[in-house]
Amino acid sequence: EVGVASSQDAQNLSFNHLLTKLCVKVRFSGAEGTVTGMRLVNVDTEADYEIALNADNTTLDVIHKITSPATQMTVDFTKNHFKKDKDTYGQTWQFVTVHLLPQNIGDFELYLDFEVGGVQTNNFKVNIDAAKTLPNSPDYDDNEWYNWNLTISAKGIAFDVVVGPWSSAGDPEEFPID
Repeated sequence: EVGVASSQDAQNLSFNHLLTKLCVKVRFSGAEGTVTGMRLVNVDTEADYEIALNADNTTLDVIHKITSPATQMTVDFTKNHFKKDKDTYGQTWQFVTVHLLPQNIGDFELYLDFEVGGVQTNNFKVNIDAAKTLPNSPDYDDNEWYNWNLTISAKGIAFDVVVGPWSSAGDPEEFPID
């Protein structure tokens, strides 16, 4: 049997996520392309959490700490994990979302596999230093959401190589060797 609650006053409820949400978004500029894989390296995978009332006993505080020594792994994604979405400018983004333990991302590395114009590129190391420095912080906290927007352009370097024949012996243009 369920009785009537002793208090009818409203209560404030807060729901916090115990993880960090990271969305990696990739866009191709000037060419059609497809992300075929991604690896996020040095992801901490074990943590201890403590949930307790704050000092004035009004809200719950969440304290987390990565276990020591840290247990790290590489998080792999295939092209099947990526979804597509268009932004307000009509640009198509391919994105994947990963939920991480709150942690310092200072040692993270990001590698992409992608295809542009029928050419496959594997293990392209993405420079994510901007995500690790101020005003951004390398400490990603619980209940936070981060977006990494990557643009891959089709700019390339082309070489036009022409090889001329050697001069034949006795050719007047030949330099004499003494």
